[in-house]
Parts: sequence; C-alpha cells; structure tokens
Amino acid sequence: MATNYVGVGDVLNLTATGAFTKDTIYVGTNRCGVYLETGVTGDIAPIAMEGVFNLTKAAGAASNLTVLDKVWSTSTGLVINATGAGNVPLGYSLSVVATGGTACVVKLSGH
Repeated sequence: MATNYVGVGDVLNLTATGAFTKDTIYVGTNRCGVYLETGVTGDIAPIAMEGVFNLTKAAGAASNLTVLDKVWSTSTGLVINATGAGNVPLGYSLSVVATGGTACVVKLSGH
C-alpha cells in the first residue's frame, strides 16, 4: 500500500468551527455533506461526502422535484434545481417530492 494513503474519502473528519448537529447538512465552500454526529466548536466532526440520506427541503425551495434532479444546499436546507449565491452542490434526488413536500432522498455527490 502507498505510504501516503490517508483514507477512502467517503467521510471527512474536520475540526468544527461551530456547533453541529447529526443528520444536518454541512455546507462547505464548494461541496456539501451530512454530519454523522453532534458536537461543539473544536470537536472532530465526521461528515459524510458519499451515501444516500433523507434530507429536508429549505423553506421556499422549489415546490416539486423528480428523480435525478440536481440538488444544491444552503445552511437552511436543500435547494432544488437552483444555482445562485450561497447554493453549493450536494447531489441528486432519488425521490419524487410533490408540491408542499418537505423530505427528499438524496444521493450525495462528493465530486
């Protein structure tokens, strides 16, 4: 095995700069993930960058989506099929969300 191997990369362990909550979205500058634990500033925060998760749409996000729609995120939740200031790529929808729906199954795309 290579001597410079660090890991698979499906989970990143970052030092938290603020409190974080399990099952919520981590929003980075260019990519998002999902917190796997709850903690406070200074803790190591495990963040999933790959996988399939049940996530919540942001208030006011697009009213519906279909399978394989692109999904972005902000600090307030999912934004469906929308690029714009503060929107960071998260992955792809694996569920249909009707008007008024709030939950979405999302395949994270770490690249």
